[in-house]
Amino acid sequence: MKHLKYYLIGLLLVILDQATKILFYEKYYDFGLIAITFVRNTGISFGLLEGSNYVIAVVSVLVLIGLWYYRKEFKGKETWLLLLVSGIIGNFLDRVFRGYVVDFIDLKFWPVFNFADAYLFVGVAMIIILTLREEYKKKKH
Repeated sequence: MKHLKYYLIGLLLVILDQATKILFYEKYYDFGLIAITFVRNTGISFGLLEGSNYVIAVVSVLVLIGLWYYRKEFKGKETWLLLLVSGIIGNFLDRVFRGYVVDFIDLKFWPVFNFADAYLFVGVAMIIILTLREEYKKKKH
C-alpha cells in the first residue's frame, strides 16, 4: 500500500501520454515557436534504429524487468524512476498496439517527440545527475 501513490501517478502519466497521442493523431497545428506535427516513429530517439519497432518493444520489456529487479538501487530517486518507467510503458503501448510510436510535439529545433519521451529524458537525466552527485559526495568525504 505504501507505493500505491507511485502506481496511481504512473498510471496518470501513462494516461496523459496516451490521451495526447489520441488527441493529436494525424493533426498539424503551427503556433509559431512550437507546433503539433504528427509523426509515426518505428525507431528510438533522433530516428535511430528506424524500423526496429518490435525489437525495441522486447528491449523495453527487458529494461522494465531490470528496473523492477534493481528498484532498491534507486532509493531517493523514486520520482525519477517513476518518470522513466511511465515513459517506457507509454511508448511500449504504442509499439505493441499501433506498430509505431506517435510523436507530435515539435519545437522546430529538436526532433518531434511525445510526453513519454519527455518523461524518459527527464527521468534518465535526473537519475544520472543525482547518481553523479552522490558519487562526488562519497569521494569528497
